[in-house]
Amino acid sequence: MPRPAFLKTLPPSATKAYDFIRSGVRQGISARAMESVIRREITAISRATINQVVRGIKGNLTTVADLRFLKRGATPDPTRIRFAKSDILTEYSFSIRVDAINIETGAEERFHMQVATDELLSRAEFDAITQEVIDSDPARYRYKDVEFVVVDAVQRA
Repeated sequence: MPRPAFLKTLPPSATKAYDFIRSGVRQGISARAMESVIRREITAISRATINQVVRGIKGNLTTVADLRFLKRGATPDPTRIRFAKSDILTEYSFSIRVDAINIETGAEERFHMQVATDELLSRAEFDAITQEVIDSDPARYRYKDVEFVVVDAVQRA
């Protein structure tokens, strides 16, 4: 049986343990319960890797953690962006968390903005687009010390 594509993005230990983990998932065994057996009988593997394989098997492979720490010049890997559950008009939609200080009150505020695009952009381009929206409406967005974090992404199915 061919191996699923998501294994290529994981350490080699995930491929070695894949059949055992798949069997365990089918039987309803938790990743924690599988961990000691895999380490003892198959290969050295982290619990995080086991959990990634389990999520991949269940079809729940998400990229939120990867996107939060995306470097400024890097573009997200499109094979790791989940498909939208509903129809979206553009190829990709990214949720950007904005952390800023309100100029009038001095209070820290957090809100989210969506960046929808047909092209896969770098983190720096997401930041620039979001900053442009904030700068275009100074009456609405009265902030300083603005920081952006990509927290979610979906692509058209």
